[in-house]
Amino acid sequence: MQFPRRCNTQLDRLSAARGSSISPKGSVLDRYVLTVLIYLVASGAVAFPARAQTPDSPAAAPVSGRTFVSDDVPATVTAWNRTLAVLRTSLGSSSAQQRAAAASARLEAAIERLSADEIGYSVAELGAVRGAVIVGSAEALFAILEGDLPQDTATTLDTAGAQAVSRLQTLLRDRAEQRRWSVLIRSIAEALLATVVFVVFWLLIRRTTERLRDRLAAATAKRIRDPGIPGVDTYSVVFAVLRVFIRLVEIAVRLAAAYIFLTFVFSRFAYSRPWSQRLGAFVVDTFTRMAAAVIDQLPNLITLAVILFV
Repeated sequence: MQFPRRCNTQLDRLSAARGSSISPKGSVLDRYVLTVLIYLVASGAVAFPARAQTPDSPAAAPVSGRTFVSDDVPATVTAWNRTLAVLRTSLGSSSAQQRAAAASARLEAAIERLSADEIGYSVAELGAVRGAVIVGSAEALFAILEGDLPQDTATTLDTAGAQAVSRLQTLLRDRAEQRRWSVLIRSIAEALLATVVFVVFWLLIRRTTERLRDRLAAATAKRIRDPGIPGVDTYSVVFAVLRVFIRLVEIAVRLAAAYIFLTFVFSRFAYSRPWSQRLGAFVVDTFTRMAAAVIDQLPNLITLAVILFV
């Protein structure tokens, strides 16, 4: 592969000026990535020059001896409703938000011509700046710097780069599969069938609840004959409590059905699949908080029951 003479000249000049060494060894892809990055830095288009490292080279050790402090609010690099990375540090005059916005726009513009098999990464360095450059179809897409670590469980540039590559490859494969007519028609049919089942269940649950309430009211009337507490209509109190309890059970069942329905429908389509995962996390978190609140109030509820019925 032949590279532009101007790019190679800028590469050599910047290497000498910055005091960094660009290894002549490495794959053609690494050399191309470095040349493009350095050329963009020299032209002022991007503030990230680098030293290439092939993906097959030994994994970089975790960053030690340096502390990265940034006042930037973390920003996500997203494409096609997927989160690929979280950027936390600024680079030159670009804040983390600006870097993430530019990377997301670059990915959305390139997504049509990207192929999952052509996605890779290269750990690069120039001076004090090190990062994992995510590349696809011989173009740099975005970079994860040392100041952006950790990325979930990835604590090194190599693992962060591999993680971003895996996510982007999964995105591209899911997108390609969803664009197949057979898959799309099957997903729509499954979603429509789930909608019919959900509507029927939603209508039946109300009738079932009314019948259950009538049976419990009859059973309560037979069992409670003694007023119990003078001046208090025990039957009315117990029936009111049972009615509230049944109503709460009905709401819980409806919410559970709605959750199952939405997660299933969202999971049928590759684009909305992340919504299914986030919805599940939200529901689990909500019910955990509700359970904690009920447990906290148990002593008060027990005290109230003792006052009313003992």
